Amino acid sequence: MKDRLQTLSSGRLQRSSFAVESRALNRKHQETLPSQVTPLSFSLDAPPWEDRDTTISVKTTIPHINNKGEHSENVLKTLTLAMLDESYPKESWIRIYTDGSATNAVKSGGAGVYIQHPSGERTEEALPTGLHCTNYKAEVEALIQAAHTIAMRADRTTQVVFLTDALSVLQAYNSDRLPSLKKALN
Repeated sequence: MKDRLQTLSSGRLQRSSFAVESRALNRKHQETLPSQVTPLSFSLDAPPWEDRDTTISVKTTIPHINNKGEHSENVLKTLTLAMLDESYPKESWIRIYTDGSATNAVKSGGAGVYIQHPSGERTEEALPTGLHCTNYKAEVEALIQAAHTIAMRADRTTQVVFLTDALSVLQAYNSDRLPSLKKALN
């Protein structure tokens, strides 16, 4: 019986701990290991796949434009496109254009989202925002829809810029009055 057990266990893997293996490797490769070792640091706050260290910056001005009435339509367009190309080049940024509106500003709202990917792919979405909807609500819904769409299609390292004409929505976002939008963007 003893011989039989030894024969059965001869092909089994031997158990060992990480510490035992580590000490054995240290002894074996002593001359090639550095004398000073810097310990790794880690955090128990959140695993890397849940790291949500995203920086959201809201800009409501375009350089060199103080008052829209000071410049012609062509100059305003040129300055805006120059700022976009310099700050958010289309070769490396996903550009998301949003807009929302309602009939007579208070009913039958709709929202639109237009997405330009660096690869050249384009995505368009349109959605109704309700029978009793304001321009403001439609603008918010457009941004929320865009955030949900891009969250499904882009990874966390992709650079994304949202472009909207909804100044009041951006001001409300900055003053923490839009928790639904903040949740969608994070």
